[in-house]
Amino acid sequence: SPLAVAFTAFPSVLMRCGLWRLESFPQCGCDACHETADGEIARFSRMVDAVVEGRFYEIANRPFLGRALVRHEFHYADGIGSSGGTRYLTRAQAREMFRGRPLDPQWSAWRERTSGR
Repeated sequence: SPLAVAFTAFPSVLMRCGLWRLESFPQCGCDACHETADGEIARFSRMVDAVVEGRFYEIANRPFLGRALVRHEFHYADGIGSSGGTRYLTRAQAREMFRGRPLDPQWSAWRERTSGR
C-alpha cells in the first residue's frame, strides 16, 4: 500500500495509506482523551508496520442504490487486528476512486531494498 506522512499545525501527524485511509496522531488531541506521545508513537509504528508488511486491507462493496461502503483493516504482528473507517461514498466518488483499480485491493508487503553495491 502506498503510505504518506504529513505534519500539521495542530500539532499532529497525518498518515495516509492505501486508497482512502487517513489517520491522525493524536486522534483527538483534547485534554480529556489523555493521549500520550509514547502511546501515539506506538500506534503509529504498529500501523506503519502493518502497511509495510502487507497486513493492511481495504474493502469496498459495489455501489448499490447510489452508494458504496468502504472500510479498512489493520492486522498486527501480535495477532490483534483493528477495523473501521467505515464510510459511504456516492456512486460518482466510488467510480473516481476505483477507476482502473480492483474494488478490494490486496496490498502486498513492501519489497526489501538491496544496495546497489
